[in-house]
Amino acid sequence: MTLQYLGQNLSRPDAFDKITGAATYLDDIRLPGLLHMAVLLPEDAHAILRSIDVTEAKKCPGVVQVVIGRDCPSRHGIDFRDRQPLAVDRVRHAGEPVAAVIAEDVRQARLAAHKIRVIPMDEWQWRMEQSLFTRRLARKSIPPAGIIFPEPTLLIIRC
Repeated sequence: MTLQYLGQNLSRPDAFDKITGAATYLDDIRLPGLLHMAVLLPEDAHAILRSIDVTEAKKCPGVVQVVIGRDCPSRHGIDFRDRQPLAVDRVRHAGEPVAAVIAEDVRQARLAAHKIRVIPMDEWQWRMEQSLFTRRLARKSIPPAGIIFPEPTLLIIRC
């Protein structure tokens, strides 16, 4: 192993283009028919989704498609394919996407994403409707800790 570059001044091949503003970045590329996407993030780190209203977002100019979690049946993950690209029924962590808007322009996608109405259900109300806690806890008005992943995890072993 030779150390011919150690301690040497090296010039970057793209340095001149970058400092003069002539470099081409990803945002500079415009392809015909290129669509842009904006993702709607939830306000809460943990919430049960009562409904997601996308009717106003679909009416916005330039919007091609509005996608929610129920529209994405695929799952992904490194070791276990148990994660969905968009939240379905509940938000499990801060930053978990709730909906995505695909439009002809970034600005149009972002404006439409702001028009999506996400109506979360109160955890306490959800548990009351599902009758998941005992009368003793209900009398004391102490909500139990919520279950983050209620569905079973599929174990997929890759060989």
